[in-house]
This record gives sequence, C-alpha cells and structure tokens, in this order.
Amino acid sequence: MDIREVKHRLRRLKRQEEILWEYAGHSPVEDVSLIWELFFSLRESKAGNSKEKAKYPLAELLNMDENAFQSVMEEYARFLYAAILPEDREETDFCFNPEALLLLGLPANAEPGEVKKRFRELAKQTHPDLGGDPDRFIELMEWYKKLFPHKK
Repeated sequence: MDIREVKHRLRRLKRQEEILWEYAGHSPVEDVSLIWELFFSLRESKAGNSKEKAKYPLAELLNMDENAFQSVMEEYARFLYAAILPEDREETDFCFNPEALLLLGLPANAEPGEVKKRFRELAKQTHPDLGGDPDRFIELMEWYKKLFPHKK
C-alpha cells in the first residue's frame, strides 16, 4: 500500500469512529478520547519512535502486507466495540481502559486474571530493585491503578 491509500483509510476509519461515538450518545471531544488515537498516527516518523504514543505509527503500517493490516484493523475493531458497548462485557469488578490494555500488550477482551499476570511480569522486569527503569515502573503502577481503581 502507498502512503496516500493508508492515510485515506485511516482518516475514514477515524471519522467512522467519531460517528459511532455520536450514535452511542457521546461526544469524543468532550466525553471520551478516540480509540483511534491509541492505535494510529498519521505523522510520518520512523517506526519504533519512542515518543510515538500510537501502537501502530504510519511508518509501521506502510511496511505491512494486506493480511497484517487487516489483523490490525480487526484488533482495533475489538477495542472499539468493547469501549463503545462496555455493557456487553461480562459483569466483573474489572474496569475497562483500552489505553492501559494496549500498554500491557493485551487484547480488548482480556480477563482480570490475564491483566494481573501480565502486570506482574512487567513489574518484575521494570522494578528498580531488580535493575529496571524506575520511570517505567511508576508508569506501569499508575496504569494498574486505572485498571483496578479499588485496589490499593
């Protein structure tokens, strides 16, 4: 795919998400942030840019074949569906936060046990007492609190 085609598809996808949020009774600007912004960026920066917050920057999307691109679209759709229709998720004490799940590298339908297991793995890797990055550890702890606000 060329850059114009990818940008066109992503812009259309963003507009469709905005329409879905409006249809669900939310204003993305006021009530929620777009899931699209967690997944994609139209900036033309190098893949692997540490400042890039999007999971799939433009440079990475341009290097994908059609099947890989389709898999990204399916992953995005699952996150979007879970965010817009959270009442369809099973009743648990789990607080859905797509940005935190993306940071942990988990799917939108991750169970609380999976989140806790992944958190523990990352906490061991990033803990300052074990030679990890203290800033990354603090960021990880903040996201964990967002996922499980009732835990101390």
